[in-house]
Amino acid sequence: MSRLLWALFVALAMPVFATGKLPPRPAAVELPVGKWRIEFANGVVETCEVRADGRAFEAEPLRRSPGRATIRDRSVVIRFDDDRTERWTQVDRRWLVEHWCPSKEFPVGRRVLGVAERRR
Repeated sequence: MSRLLWALFVALAMPVFATGKLPPRPAAVELPVGKWRIEFANGVVETCEVRADGRAFEAEPLRRSPGRATIRDRSVVIRFDDDRTERWTQVDRRWLVEHWCPSKEFPVGRRVLGVAERRR
């Protein structure tokens, strides 16, 4: 997993080092509607389904929880009913996922990083 996070960092950083400029941000952020597989740096793998109406459903081996996705500051914030919060930031076709538990740690407390890829 650490290779995947390192690759994501390099993909984000290379345009900055090559040109000295930040890559352009998407014009508008949309909900990541669909089914996703998220692999976190701590080894946890979860699946998440986000629906167009903002409802979200998360599952991993030891927990399942519904939640609500909203757009905030060019990212998507998902608050789950079991006191966890995730912030998703789009990077090409993947999403960088920051996970906080408990939710009171959001947005500056200790978090776990992951990468979400669309399930096929």
